[in-house]
Amino acid sequence: MIAIVSAIAGITLIWLTAGPDIATSELLIRLSSAAAIILIFPLFYVWKIFTIPAKSVQIVLGTESPYEIVEPSGVNRIRIVQAKIQNNTLTQISNGKLHIRDLDPPNNGHKDFLLEDRITIGPRGHAVIGIAAYNEGTSEALAGSWIQLIIPSTDGYLMSSTFNHLPIRAHTFHLIFSSLDEVFDEIYCRFFINFDHVLKLEEWS
Repeated sequence: MIAIVSAIAGITLIWLTAGPDIATSELLIRLSSAAAIILIFPLFYVWKIFTIPAKSVQIVLGTESPYEIVEPSGVNRIRIVQAKIQNNTLTQISNGKLHIRDLDPPNNGHKDFLLEDRITIGPRGHAVIGIAAYNEGTSEALAGSWIQLIIPSTDGYLMSSTFNHLPIRAHTFHLIFSSLDEVFDEIYCRFFINFDHVLKLEEWS
């Protein structure tokens, strides 16, 4: 609006001092400039809407590297599913924690598991955290008999060695990333073994 008013005032002055022909040419130039300015602003905001992440920090899942990796394990082959924690802010995150809440069905009564703590992520950076692993089997080795949650060592704690061994079936749970008791992101997930004996991790609704 200010640009249009300024253009009209300028054209009026030119009309009075230099004549109508010059004023008409100047009018076209000024109106074109004003129109360009008016159009640029909505386009800029539309671009911002589609390029700015919806969350300041988000948990991201996928189906290829680094979300799924396969490594040799002796004569067997182990598949690891991972989540990426993406920091979309200009501030470093310290003391981050990724954990599972409300595992369904529970594992011997346990529903909550810490996957990783003391996570540090720089501005606009990310961290990739392992969630679970499974022996897929080879021509020389059988497929695994459980899904293994990737958790810190339980040495020195009153937990069995199979605390993080889940039966071969689908499990749903909340995957939560937090720091200093502030929850940054939470997604509802499921992992399962498909018909090809491949461990999969996906968002679940």
